[in-house]
Amino acid sequence: MRAAIALAALIIMCAAMVAAAEDAPAPGSGAAAFCKSSQPKSCGWAGEEEWSQTEQGNCWLCGTVWYGFGPGVPLPTVVDLTSTNYYQYAGQAVSLGCRPGKVVVRIVHKPLVTQDGCSSSYRLVSDGLGRNEQMMRGATPVQRCELQLPPHTPADETEVADETEIEAALSSTEVNCKPCVACDDCPGAVEGAWYSDTFYATFHGCDAVAKLKGEPYEPFMPSVAINAGAKFLLAKFEVQEAD
Repeated sequence: MRAAIALAALIIMCAAMVAAAEDAPAPGSGAAAFCKSSQPKSCGWAGEEEWSQTEQGNCWLCGTVWYGFGPGVPLPTVVDLTSTNYYQYAGQAVSLGCRPGKVVVRIVHKPLVTQDGCSSSYRLVSDGLGRNEQMMRGATPVQRCELQLPPHTPADETEVADETEIEAALSSTEVNCKPCVACDDCPGAVEGAWYSDTFYATFHGCDAVAKLKGEPYEPFMPSVAINAGAKFLLAKFEVQEAD
């Protein structure tokens, strides 16, 4: 009798699991629905609504390898890994609102801690997920440029940068641009100076989503690779459609 009851319970549980699986949305269906929707779209980072609709429980930024960016991170912000002993990535997902074609990704930053070698270093990388050729191809090597700012004395010497300095950095001229494609060959940074890191890539966007055919959607996730001990002011982290 007990065996029969247990068997019946198992059959009911299995039926419920099958029904739940049948009711679950197909992988990639959230991204497909976003692409087909008539809601206004623009190029930039995926916002909270797009992120929620397209992630479908995959938790792209789960795990200690991620610094904790994602939608809605206010800039400027100080990124601080001086109290950790492992590297992390600060990433953002390129919105499917960007039209398929060439995009440019750029950060503007000011190192607050510098040491010899790779310790305390950080740099822009083309894809923190490290495996996504589905959404992006042909990323150019990252170029790091020095930014020329006019002389400036902050009103408060305890601040890492005031509004005037940050605005000047965001509109300054780039000079002495050099490749920054690995930790040991990226140009050395001077504490308190300003820099930009930039790369271009071909973004496939909704054209690639249409070809998923039941495969999970994974976004194009440009990221800042940050070594333990790094501390810097991130004033801009943006993606735009390239001319």
